[in-house]
Amino acid sequence: MHLITHQIVELGALASHQYEQMFDEPVAGLFLPATNAKYGHRPEYRHFVDVISSAQLAARAKTIIFKSDQALAFMRSIDMLLRSGDYAMPFAELCIQFDRGIDEKLFTTGLKIAGQADQADDILGLLMHMDERIQTFAVSAFYRSTSFNRVIVSAADGKVLSHKIQPTPGLTPEAAQTMKADKQRIANLALMCLAYISTPGLTVERVHTPAAVNARRAKHNKRQLDDYYICNWTINRDKTKPATGEHSHGTPHTFRYDVAGHFRHYADGRTIWVKSHQRGLANEKYVPKTYVAT
Repeated sequence: MHLITHQIVELGALASHQYEQMFDEPVAGLFLPATNAKYGHRPEYRHFVDVISSAQLAARAKTIIFKSDQALAFMRSIDMLLRSGDYAMPFAELCIQFDRGIDEKLFTTGLKIAGQADQADDILGLLMHMDERIQTFAVSAFYRSTSFNRVIVSAADGKVLSHKIQPTPGLTPEAAQTMKADKQRIANLALMCLAYISTPGLTVERVHTPAAVNARRAKHNKRQLDDYYICNWTINRDKTKPATGEHSHGTPHTFRYDVAGHFRHYADGRTIWVKSHQRGLANEKYVPKTYVAT
């Protein structure tokens, strides 16, 4: 399995070299407040920050291969907000790698820092990290074109932090608002992937490369194949098959979805509370129920 984290790390090394040549300063000082104050207004500086910080994250991240079809099921909810603090990260640093590229125009406009949108590009994966000290959630979307879109989100309400978005000279207010909306959708997509991973009945399982395979690759000077993870739907499907026959009730479902807690009223006057739960448990595909954050 080709992991995109390797490519991102290589891009980070190249960007580090380019930064030192362009700014004539060591890359070790890239994230210092003084450096940001000096160069923060320059789009190329922010590009280096996005690439190099994403590469540092990729070097530590564990990869989960995520089905693109499942991610596309989130499209109808892409403008909803989820609280990033409500979902546990399975690893401190995480890479969600889609099993095939996703057309970015399905989620975003594709507008970049320079104020121009790419004609066509695919999202290959998402890098994620939760900083519990300052209650922020960082996401870097990685594209087939090797570009990045980095987002910082509040863990409290799932909203993109506006003060982390630096204005670009010449960028119109309308374009700036569009870029912010794109960043929010990237954050929402990442959080929906986390919500899916946190679903009861789903486990994250490690796929291990046999030592003998890596030994043979080493003999031919080939890169070692790292372990990765997959999402596995483990619920007992036999127990969730819909009843059939003249006494059956309800309708079959094609995906899992959330049902909010509610009161159920009976004709005899009784009222009971039905806890929040999911329907369609026989299905691996999950379409989350989300609500607009106010």
